[in-house]
Amino acid sequence: MKIFSGKQIYEADKFTIKKQNISSDVLMERAAMQLFHWLHSRMQGAQVKIHIFCGIGNNGGDGIALARHLWEHGYNFDVYVLSYSEKRSKDFLLNLDRLKERKLWPNFLNEGSKLPEIH
Repeated sequence: MKIFSGKQIYEADKFTIKKQNISSDVLMERAAMQLFHWLHSRMQGAQVKIHIFCGIGNNGGDGIALARHLWEHGYNFDVYVLSYSEKRSKDFLLNLDRLKERKLWPNFLNEGSKLPEIH
């Protein structure tokens, strides 16, 4: 499995946005939908809680968008935002607002937070 660096992902995103003439928000929504469909095809009907851990950049925005799609399809989940800085990406904040519009509130974890127990 190839793991890309942050810089490589940034360059791939930038290339795709330019080549397909789309916004970063549209790209993020596509990523979240693809992950949702992958999870849904494997978990449909499963009664398991999903735990989503997000940063505060664009990958965190992907996770927040994924949570919204899971909610729209009735999945049981918790979202944790690792809030290690006040600097958040524009698309992360956009998706956080979309989640809050649905009265869904992620759990913010900072340096002093106790990590949740996951079973």
